[in-house]
Amino acid sequence: MIRRIPRYFTFLVLALAVLDGLLLALMHRQGERALEQQLAAQAERMLDIAAFSTHNVLGMLRPLAAMIAEDGTNRELVNQAMHAREWGDEHSYTLAREVLRGYVLDGWNAWQSEQHFRQLHFVLADGSSLLRMHKPDVHGDDLTDVRPMIMYSMAHNTPAAGYEFGKMYGGYRAVAPITELMGNGEKRVTAAVEVGLSGESVFHAMAEHFGIQTAIILHEDIVKSRQHPTASEQFGAQPMEACRDCYLDASTDAQIGDIVQRLPSILNAPTWQLVHLEQQSLLVATAPLRDYRSQTQAVPDIGRLIHWQSVDSLLAQHRQAWDNLLLTNLLSLSLILIATLFITRRTQGWLETRIERQTAQIRKLLNETQAQINIDPLTMCYNRRYLYQRIEEQLALRARHDGPGFALLMIDVDHFKEVNDRWGHLCGDEVLRQIAQTLTGLSRTSDICARYGGEEFCILLPNSTRENAYQFSERIRLEIIALRQSIECAKGWPIAVSIGIAEFQPGDRAEDILGRADQALYTAKNRGRNRVVIG
Repeated sequence: MIRRIPRYFTFLVLALAVLDGLLLALMHRQGERALEQQLAAQAERMLDIAAFSTHNVLGMLRPLAAMIAEDGTNRELVNQAMHAREWGDEHSYTLAREVLRGYVLDGWNAWQSEQHFRQLHFVLADGSSLLRMHKPDVHGDDLTDVRPMIMYSMAHNTPAAGYEFGKMYGGYRAVAPITELMGNGEKRVTAAVEVGLSGESVFHAMAEHFGIQTAIILHEDIVKSRQHPTASEQFGAQPMEACRDCYLDASTDAQIGDIVQRLPSILNAPTWQLVHLEQQSLLVATAPLRDYRSQTQAVPDIGRLIHWQSVDSLLAQHRQAWDNLLLTNLLSLSLILIATLFITRRTQGWLETRIERQTAQIRKLLNETQAQINIDPLTMCYNRRYLYQRIEEQLALRARHDGPGFALLMIDVDHFKEVNDRWGHLCGDEVLRQIAQTLTGLSRTSDICARYGGEEFCILLPNSTRENAYQFSERIRLEIIALRQSIECAKGWPIAVSIGIAEFQPGDRAEDILGRADQALYTAKNRGRNRVVIG
């Protein structure tokens, strides 16, 4: 019997080692897959935020261009200049330009200083530049072949907006036609006005609020066919040494040079990938860059939008979780082997129980790792990925069965940037945590409270109508107001939230109900904030 114990022990050592190795390999594979899913979700979030930011900017530029075009004084002065040019009256043309410049100067200065506008440009119907507020001395040049968005707007008497790369630089622009009432009662287009922002200005808020940096990279043939040879290094697109076909039009951070060195084929890069710099790891997400012509024509991409964000914290958490798992596994396995060495055949049942406990502990760690994928670490609410999953479940349930629908609340903290600016990001994090605790405390066990991004939260309300959701939203709004005296780091700050509500409608997809809730939230913001709007 004494001779059989080493053999028995050796057999158990081999069996446990094989089992433990298989379990570790499985857990490592699942952990890597979970990390990959988390990175993919974060990349998708980056692209969503970028698309939303671009949409908001164009939504601001369109009405501004229309307002300038519809201003009576602007229209009169531009039409005077147009007539003077048709008649060859250089004096009247120059006078109209100077008066127009003086009339819009105050507004232009304000837009430059407050909104970082790059362009305010009046162009006559014949394609000649009338007045560039950013370069008032340069005028009269023919833009017919180099500024198709302006020519399209005037030719079709319709506004146009989008990204466009011109003679000197690219940017996000909006154009509105200027018309003149003819004697027969018809209107003719006499000119157009263009307003524009640089790529840096468009994406600056993303970098400031979300830590997402952005660059615009163009194809070489686009730049060489459009950019004027006199374009300056300050404004014109510049070639990139590490990428033979790349020209950099705009960037919010100089890291783009290091990224391109490691991804020389970035214009053909996949949707997302990790880039490891010397002291930082970045998640890089890319999307096709299309100019405004893609709205009306089948044209190829002119470049790529590159977004990146540090994921050092996420990778460190992943490594720490794996290290903890290995240590736990090693300690547990060592205890099992030491105990087995001194146990006789009568302890075989105990050994099997111990193995089962070890397996259960590993499964528990796996479940905890899986749970961490669905939880926002700051607020301990569910994350956006889990919210999408539960919305899809609700949609599938409604497709199979009749019965009560569901509602979705989209909640945004009003003027949250003021907290970060005045009291710092640690205080901002504390405000988000207390708001999350309030939302979770008010929610039912069947509700899903999730952090959607930044200072935005969503609550999924199964088996609820818009009326139930509205009453619940008002309760939330009042409870959040009551937090004003309990947040020590921002004592007295008038905390409030705006809430948009969307109710399930037959045929809905997840993006449909999210879009309606977001639009309702946008309406609540526009109506003065601190209110509830049903979409």
